[in-house]
Amino acid sequence: MQLDKYTFAVDVISFKERKSDNTLPPPYFLKNYNFYEPKLEDDFYYMYFLNELLFSHSILEIEDFLNTQFNASQNRTRFIKILNFLVLPAIDKIVENAKNSIVFGGPEIKAKEYDDGFIEFQGVIKNTSYSFEFFYNITFNEKLKKDLEKRKTIIETFIIEKQSLNAERNVLKWIGKPSHLAYVIRKLVDEGYIEAPQKLNKEINFTELSRQIINSFNVKSPKENTLRSYSSVETQQYQDLDIKFTKEGFHIPDSGSVS
Repeated sequence: MQLDKYTFAVDVISFKERKSDNTLPPPYFLKNYNFYEPKLEDDFYYMYFLNELLFSHSILEIEDFLNTQFNASQNRTRFIKILNFLVLPAIDKIVENAKNSIVFGGPEIKAKEYDDGFIEFQGVIKNTSYSFEFFYNITFNEKLKKDLEKRKTIIETFIIEKQSLNAERNVLKWIGKPSHLAYVIRKLVDEGYIEAPQKLNKEINFTELSRQIINSFNVKSPKENTLRSYSSVETQQYQDLDIKFTKEGFHIPDSGSVS
C-alpha cells in the first residue's frame, strides 16, 4: 500500500535535525524520518500513525491527536477515508488476533539495526513497533481490547462529525488550477485586500495560509505544499507564474487606490 506521508501531519523538520538541535516536533505531529527514505517501507507513516493513535497516546488525547492530524493533512478527504476503511478494520483485526508472539527476529534473520528501533532487512527499513505483530502482542499482554474498542468509538464519532461538517460547507468552488488560486490569493494579500496569517516574526505563515485557502474554497485535489509554493514570491514556481499572468494583462490595484 502506497500512502503519501503528508496525508498525515508530519513534522517538516527531519527528526535527525530535531535530535541534533534538542528540539521537539509540534504536539501530535509525526516525526519526519526522511533520512531513511527511500528505503522506508511503503506504509511506514500509516503504521506509525496507527501506533500513535492506538497505543502511544492516552485515550483522553485521541480527539486532540485526530484534530491535529486532520487539520494539518494535505488531503483531508483521504485522511477520513484512511480512518474509515483502514483504521477501523485494523482495530477489529488487532482485537481479534491479539496474542503473545515474537515480533521480529530469530537466529535465522540478520537485520541491520539503527537508532529508535529501526532495522533494515532485505533493503527495506522498518520499525518493529509499527507492525501488526507488535500490535497483537501489546494488546494481549497489556489487556487493551476494551481500550481499543473505546478508541474505535471515538474515531467513528470523529469521522461522522467531519463528514457532516464537510457536507454542510458552503464555500466557493474554484475550477481553475490550485496554483492559480494560490497566486491570486497572494496578490490580494500584497495589495491589501486580505490579511495573511503571520508567524511570531511577522512574516507570512505560508503553511497556515495554505490551510486557510483549502478551508475557504472547494478546490480539486488541493495540496498544501503546492499552495505554499505558489503563494510565496520567493519561489521559482511563483515567479514563473507571475510572468505568465502579467503577460496576459492580469493586475490587481492597491486596495487604497480604489474607492
